[in-house]
Amino acid sequence: MTIKWIVPLLAALLAAPAHALVLLTESNPPFNYEENGTIDGLSTALLTEMAKRAGLTTTFEMIVWKDGYERAQKDRETCLYSTARIESREKLFHWVGPLAMNRWGMFGKTDFPLETRRIEDLRKYTIGGVTNDAKLEYLAQYALTNIKSVTDDAQNPRRLKLPKDDPDHIDLWITNAYTARKVSRENGGPTLKTVYLAQEVPYYLACSPATPRSQITLLEDALKAMRKDGTFQKITARYLKQFAN
Repeated sequence: MTIKWIVPLLAALLAAPAHALVLLTESNPPFNYEENGTIDGLSTALLTEMAKRAGLTTTFEMIVWKDGYERAQKDRETCLYSTARIESREKLFHWVGPLAMNRWGMFGKTDFPLETRRIEDLRKYTIGGVTNDAKLEYLAQYALTNIKSVTDDAQNPRRLKLPKDDPDHIDLWITNAYTARKVSRENGGPTLKTVYLAQEVPYYLACSPATPRSQITLLEDALKAMRKDGTFQKITARYLKQFAN
């Protein structure tokens, strides 16, 4: 290729617009959810401000968690949030965060016969969760393997009310402790009893390894600046207050 062709080609490449960073999420209030056709939530608000400060163009997309989890591992400039950062996932993604702290809980109907501080006490019960969710890996660490998972967590509350001989029946539901009761009320579930509360879990933005490291660094720097100037704390307080049980 001659010089007279190389120079225009380089100019065209430099002038080409950068690809938008695709941010995938599911409904998991207060961190991410859809309201009036708009994706909102604590993590969404943080990421919007981070991208603005970093000078990055982004698109947000609500998706089934299983599909988002797969896309965020293989698609260029694609990320998934809010994602629990656990050991088995560490090398699958580039990580930015933490964005928030969540607490997981195990919930049953009000007549469930047990409350416990020991998760091992729940091994004999059938538990509902979400496919490819970190909560199921957490249960597996304690040999809780009697799991019936679905693709949408909103399906789980109604399953608590099913007869025990129904193949979709669950005894317990592991979910976000912040909004379990709200989700149950809105999806035909029962009044809930807190059976077990797990430790707090940090949530991150998990980006495909094909995402340029320069974009990851820009987002990390923006998040640090937001923590320093108080923006992070203000956004967090606003959403947690709004969704307090």
